Amino acid sequence: MHDIPPLPLPLTRSSIVRDTFAGIPRDKLLRVNLRRIICVVLTGFVVACGPDSASIATDALSPTRSVLLFTIDTLRADHLSAYGYEKHSTPATDQFALQSLVFERAYSQATQTNPACTSMLTGLVPPRHGVFTQGNAVRDEVVTLAAMLSSQGFITGTFSANLCRLQDVSGSVFQEGWTHLFCGMNDEKPQRTWGRDVVDAGMRWMAEQQSEKRPFFAWIHLMDPHGEWDPGAEQWDHAADPLRSKTNQTRHYSQFESEQVFPPAEELARLNALYDAEVRGSDALFAEVLTFIETLPDSGEIAVILSADHGEELYDSWSRLGHGASMTEGVLHVPLMVRATGVSPGRSDAFVETLAITPTILDLLGADSPYSLDARSLLEGVPELPFARSYAWPPVVSLRSENERVWVRGSPEPPEPRHEVPWRVEVPWYQFIECIAWYEPNAPTLPIWVAPESLSANGLGARLLDAARRVAGDMEGGTAELSEITDPAYLEQLIQLGYIEGSAH
Repeated sequence: MHDIPPLPLPLTRSSIVRDTFAGIPRDKLLRVNLRRIICVVLTGFVVACGPDSASIATDALSPTRSVLLFTIDTLRADHLSAYGYEKHSTPATDQFALQSLVFERAYSQATQTNPACTSMLTGLVPPRHGVFTQGNAVRDEVVTLAAMLSSQGFITGTFSANLCRLQDVSGSVFQEGWTHLFCGMNDEKPQRTWGRDVVDAGMRWMAEQQSEKRPFFAWIHLMDPHGEWDPGAEQWDHAADPLRSKTNQTRHYSQFESEQVFPPAEELARLNALYDAEVRGSDALFAEVLTFIETLPDSGEIAVILSADHGEELYDSWSRLGHGASMTEGVLHVPLMVRATGVSPGRSDAFVETLAITPTILDLLGADSPYSLDARSLLEGVPELPFARSYAWPPVVSLRSENERVWVRGSPEPPEPRHEVPWRVEVPWYQFIECIAWYEPNAPTLPIWVAPESLSANGLGARLLDAARRVAGDMEGGTAELSEITDPAYLEQLIQLGYIEGSAH
């Protein structure tokens, strides 16, 4: 293990721990299940907090020698047939779901790729790892999952089709701890080909490691269905329905945002069809990887985890196309499936966070973390927290439970002038410091807004709001020391991808 002092708990939790355990000697304090008690004190959801240990999902994890984490950028859970989507089929994901432990209510910790992947690959919420935007690196004291594993004898390889410039940036989960790095982004080639390249590179690398019996951790990250939407010929008839160029596509959909109107029904249908076509393309690549793994010697030693960094808005709740700071179900609800020898296939409806991927991989591989993480392994049964946390920058935190969503803004005024980002200040969590919504089961993406003052003092919504206030307090210690990435080439890439405003050359 690394000789690194543990990260401090956020301020609000530190005071809770200090007050709760006053007078207990430190050597005895270390034997107390701190997370279990913090969960109860912090949230008030006593029965929903998980037990100290559980083994309902696993039989024997010892055969796991290596792990592949396969993530798909901008993939909404509700556009996969394994999650009930009926407009198209994703057969590879369907088959994989039958072999896996499927989490039906998994949520990303952020609305952009860099902070979302950083939580996924550190096991920490953004206030602890320090990454809130596409232009931040982790704090100096943070150890990435790849670094944890490489220090414990695992070969690590990353194969990414998005934000590859971060592979050159110290303090990025795209760079830290990897023994092999492959970038699939290539401005000279269509975006739809990038996934093909990273999958081919990843399969070659895994075959080499497996043939030499080297334990490995591989991360394959596809770009599509991230815009621009330009599906391959297998998924879209370009002759019958030609597509706009990338620039014209961006301009076309941006006009609805700027005018604060929803696209006509036929436009929405075509947009969703384009998105679904790229989802099918990524599903086909996933099928190739799964088939390839079966051809490797001792393939049962390789665990596979499927997830996404975040989803996409697609004008679901208001006139917003992309993800960014749109903290809605379509953006934050993502797929999460774990397949490993000894993990019983099935489905869990518990609320889980994608940051739990790090402790799960450590659990599968029998590896250690140098400090306490913000979630435990997905294989330990009921999660400790009865809700999922998500963050956006400027600081907004959102908590999600079965039928409720709560947003708490960290500033007294909306962070930007109305004329600069009109869509953003229209959404309730930028208009109000606190807001809450209920969701009907038959309309899981359409919020019904509720005034916080109307909540019953002892009801579930009030307790969730109180927990959100406490979690929002954690951000006070996480916003002052952001490590900015100023590399001009990376900033230009962000402009070209539409992440930040600017004039691409």
